[in-house]
Amino acid sequence: MYSYLDAEFVGGTFDGNQVARSPETKYSFTASYHVPMAGGSAVDFKVTGAYSDELYMESSNTDISLNDDYFTWDASGRFTSADGRWDLELWGKNLSDELIVVHSIDGSLGGTVALYAPPRTYGATLNYYWN
Repeated sequence: MYSYLDAEFVGGTFDGNQVARSPETKYSFTASYHVPMAGGSAVDFKVTGAYSDELYMESSNTDISLNDDYFTWDASGRFTSADGRWDLELWGKNLSDELIVVHSIDGSLGGTVALYAPPRTYGATLNYYWN
């Protein structure tokens, strides 16, 4: 998926400012591969990438509300049993370990608060289906 957006305020207090949370360029992709195994089990692999151009978190476009451009990777591998009753997935998210601001507040008294997306995380998930 690809998107291009050139959005800015016209007139008023924020004239010429970029609209908050509106990156100019954004794209993402997913690639997956399914491998059937002998006996009916299967292995699936998936990789996802996403890019976002820099954006301002607030319409005031202050330096503190500027979120740099970033590119993130997620990946996973899943083994599914032959009877489909269980699967085991190994996964990683934000593998590029990007520091991404998901929300910020530029306080009127000079203070600033920023909330960040999770850092690089990885793990395993075991599912059992009670059919």
